[in-house]
Amino acid sequence: MNRLRWGLLMGAVGALAGIGLMGASGAFIVATGLAGLAGLGVGFNLLVPSALIRFFALTRVGAAYASRLWLHDALLARINRDRVALFRAWAQRPRLALGQRGWQLDVVVNQIDRRGLEVLTGQSPRATGYAVWAGLVIASLVAGTWLTLSLLCVGAGAAVVLSRAGGAAHRQLDDARAEQVSALTHVLLSCRESLAYRVPPDLPSTAATAEADRRKTRAITAAGLALDAGLIAAAISLTHLNDPVWIAGALMVLIAAREPLDLWVASYAQTPTPALAPADDPTPAYGALATRNLQVGFDGALNQVPLTLAPAPGERVWLQGPSGSGKTAALDTLAGLLPPVAGQTSRPERLAYTPQFPFIFDDTTAANLSLYAAIDPDKASALLVQLGLAHHGLDRRFQMGGRISADSVSGGEARRLGLIRSALQPSDAWLLDEPLVGLDEQAVDAVIELLEAYRGTLIIVSHDERVSRLSGLTPVALDGVTARSAGRPT
Repeated sequence: MNRLRWGLLMGAVGALAGIGLMGASGAFIVATGLAGLAGLGVGFNLLVPSALIRFFALTRVGAAYASRLWLHDALLARINRDRVALFRAWAQRPRLALGQRGWQLDVVVNQIDRRGLEVLTGQSPRATGYAVWAGLVIASLVAGTWLTLSLLCVGAGAAVVLSRAGGAAHRQLDDARAEQVSALTHVLLSCRESLAYRVPPDLPSTAATAEADRRKTRAITAAGLALDAGLIAAAISLTHLNDPVWIAGALMVLIAAREPLDLWVASYAQTPTPALAPADDPTPAYGALATRNLQVGFDGALNQVPLTLAPAPGERVWLQGPSGSGKTAALDTLAGLLPPVAGQTSRPERLAYTPQFPFIFDDTTAANLSLYAAIDPDKASALLVQLGLAHHGLDRRFQMGGRISADSVSGGEARRLGLIRSALQPSDAWLLDEPLVGLDEQAVDAVIELLEAYRGTLIIVSHDERVSRLSGLTPVALDGVTARSAGRPT
């Protein structure tokens, strides 16, 4: 039996022991009181009920401790297992994560945590509630109190039905809260501009969230009242026993059973967290670099007019357009880092990609240049000289992390190192995002010379008009109004 089952079992045992403790204590107190009034205190047997009370007390404490130990262990094990599985899937198919925003990734991780917490908020209360309910049913059958059993069934059944109805309100509340948090996030992100221009923030309405919260509260309250009504009616029905000791014990049992039964009923109002659906892998098909009716973006398409590209081997395409038209998103989609909003893409297996801000880390120049593949040291040294980075020998160690020192790297140097890293890889196509930003004229000439020597297909995104020095460029507009294609008409 695994830890989860042991924890659920111990939780049920602890709840039953607590109920038994209350029942035995109530019966014992009444019995001793009656014996004292009748003058039979000397002959009253204290050992058996005292031992029974101690047994229930120790069992409750031990079972509760064991239940918490095993349930929390199972909870953390489930969260760890699901997180490892998620991160392994992302590591094996990074595009599943790279195409999402930070808050979307947080939602996925929080979803895993919520599924783990359902061990405590769902499974444990239900297992305990069923055990307590079964115990009450057996006790009623043994005592022959059919009316009590019927009243318990009616009250508990009505409470569960009402609580399930609260589940729909719970889902609506979750949705309303998510929309509210998203709207408030946008307000906070724009607070600098709001303060600068003295524009009062447009706060989102809380009416939908408040109404969903009220519906959920009403449903849970009604479920609790139905359960209480059933327990009170069951308690009143015990008066026919004509035995004050048994009546006292039964009343205390019903009182003690109220808490686990209430948690059991409330658990039906919780919305189970859905399992993570396997995301589609946006890996583009391998073949010649091409797009067909491609629209790119995040929450929606950035380019209104679909883009179709079919550049010939060795062709050089200059993607143009205003900011926000999707140029970088198009490069990321061609590289397979971002799923397309619509349309199809294909890319060669040997692809070079130089982002606008290449990744440079604390290590030697050689380690940074060989991040993706082994390099030819002689060719790497020659390219360092060609791009004006001769002082960055292959053995020189960078000191990054925001510290300004003689070993730190400027933005222009990092961009040229990224270009060299891509140029050292054998590739059939090369994607470049703003390769000339921040470079002086001498460095621009060196980069143009490097790109002129490349024999594969070039796709360049740049606002810098100096990129026009590159011969054989085919300009392609990506502005949402017109889109000219390379190689064939749109």
